[in-house]
Amino acid sequence: MRVVAIIFVTLAVVSCSKPQQASITISGKAFGTTYNITYYPTSDIRVRDGIESVLDDVNRSVNTYVEGSDISRINRGDSTVVVDKIFREVYLLSEEVYNASEGYFDPTIGVLRNAYGFGDVKPIEALNDEVLDSLRQYVGFEKVKLTSEGTIEKKHPEIYFDFNAVAKGYGIDLIGEYLKSIGIDNFLIELGGEILASGKNLNRDSDWTVGVESIDSDANDRSFEEIITI
Repeated sequence: MRVVAIIFVTLAVVSCSKPQQASITISGKAFGTTYNITYYPTSDIRVRDGIESVLDDVNRSVNTYVEGSDISRINRGDSTVVVDKIFREVYLLSEEVYNASEGYFDPTIGVLRNAYGFGDVKPIEALNDEVLDSLRQYVGFEKVKLTSEGTIEKKHPEIYFDFNAVAKGYGIDLIGEYLKSIGIDNFLIELGGEILASGKNLNRDSDWTVGVESIDSDANDRSFEEIITI
């Protein structure tokens, strides 16, 4: 199961006592944030290399902060890009959530995200109702289409995709699939506040537990609002 952190809430792994089996924790940076993965090895395979390979695949496909990624090229108006499996699955997942939410979730919101300064381009300084109205014509998932050839058609070239709301969770799922493919069934993945757990914490022979950090917690005083089992 995956637990998603909400605004002002972060998740931290609760430390265990009396270890019975050695676990390995690796950390790094991905998608503009950090990740921490704790797992119980079944061999001496170099797990980090495989994880980095998965993250690289996601970055090349749907990371707007990578200039040469598929999504960046499509956002610049390149209609010749034939998307890969990752882009297709993220696109279809986004379409599903867009329809289920009656349009409240919309991955074509990128032009507005950028205008307010939350994206990878400079914000618009003179942002007023008139400017916003002009930008809204470039928002709407019904204005884009994934063709049978694997290309993306956009009603307006300016339409800007932003899959960040689902890409982290999708990336975590891929990491989990990779770990299981090499025989690792007991692991806990945290990436930017999102969690995927599998199997058990073998140190305690119990399910994984995580702490939901308090709103007023800081680096010098880490306090938890709740401890949950996943």
